[in-house]
Amino acid sequence: MKQKIIEYLKSHQFAKRSDLREYLCRYEWISDRAMRKLIEEMIMKDGYCISSSEKGYSLITTLEQAEEARAYLKAKAEAIAVRGNMLIHNWNKQNKEQQLTLFN
Repeated sequence: MKQKIIEYLKSHQFAKRSDLREYLCRYEWISDRAMRKLIEEMIMKDGYCISSSEKGYSLITTLEQAEEARAYLKAKAEAIAVRGNMLIHNWNKQNKEQQLTLFN
């Protein structure tokens, strides 16, 4: 399946997630989550340079592309952290009495 992903990315400048999954399902059914996990594994364990962005997945071929991919992921991570902090803030705001009993 990994080879099919590389094959598809080599033939497309940017591969939308849904298009890549549709292509892979021609060979073997795969869920969206499993496909994303597989791509993560390809990056983290297999040494592939695959970028994800609002344009889709792509193979990284230049240092500039690697830096752009890193900046995109950093921005996503920061946004997720802010959202997580806001959830705790909202919870505490909506559940003041529970919060107060925790400290008594």
